[in-house]
Amino acid sequence: MARKTEEKYGAENGSTDDVTGKPLKEYDPSRKGPIRNRSCTDILCCIIFLVFIVALGALGVFAYVWGDPKLLLYPTDSDGNLCGFGDFKSKPKLLFFDLIQCGKVGPGVFVQGCPTPQVCVAECPSKNYVWLEDYNPAGSSNKANVICKDGVDKVSKNLDDLVKDYDCTAYYLNSTAILDRCVPVNDLLRLFQGAVMANGEVIVDNSNNTVTTDGIGVAQKAFKTFLQAKEYAEKIIADIIATWYLIVGALVITMFVSLVWIGLMRWVAGFMVWLAVLLFVGIFAALTAVCLWQYFATSAYMLLSDVK
Repeated sequence: MARKTEEKYGAENGSTDDVTGKPLKEYDPSRKGPIRNRSCTDILCCIIFLVFIVALGALGVFAYVWGDPKLLLYPTDSDGNLCGFGDFKSKPKLLFFDLIQCGKVGPGVFVQGCPTPQVCVAECPSKNYVWLEDYNPAGSSNKANVICKDGVDKVSKNLDDLVKDYDCTAYYLNSTAILDRCVPVNDLLRLFQGAVMANGEVIVDNSNNTVTTDGIGVAQKAFKTFLQAKEYAEKIIADIIATWYLIVGALVITMFVSLVWIGLMRWVAGFMVWLAVLLFVGIFAALTAVCLWQYFATSAYMLLSDVK
């Protein structure tokens, strides 16, 4: 031990540093070394870091075992069936019994969704319809036009009972598919004022309340916000699923480059530090220039479009 200490500090023979040529510090026999009663100063941070890693791993395992990314990609009906997937592959669209209920919930639609029955359908409705068109109180009613929940037996119930029990839609409107959700067509609703009509009949919901264009408009606004937020989430998940192998490959390459970089830092630390700084500044400046070019090009295109 003493020999190694003498080699480190130099003996009393005037040893010099091989790199700098400066005299090494002379060995001091009275030196007792570091403080005896010392302790770790970052143990708390280490514990917090370990807890974070464990929690992150537990969350990942929980998401893998219990999670289902398809719920973010496909719409689901009231029974939890995925529209356009599995047994409902032929029914990729989602129809809401009463879209006005979405507007009544307001921002709460993000938490609980629309509090109205929802069913998977092959195509969104292409016309306005109300169940009163086919209702015949004196005899049998035509039940072919109503859209019902999966598994509902139309034969065993009267048309009015199917509607009142929320087994079938009381009405539906000419709709277009937005993110595979059937939403009423805006241009059609602008043609009406007040009550919405279908073949001369005033459209009513399952509770026999009149459906108005104002109510549909409020529901559309609330539902539009919900769809926009869901669209962003679906795009992120879809991109991850489509490019997961590229992400894994990039992580492996990054790990390899990091190891090589750390190895080179042992011999050419100064050069590597300056290279990193220059690369960061150069890449950041290049990306900024590209963004500015895209911004000005888009602004000029929009200006020319407005002039035309």
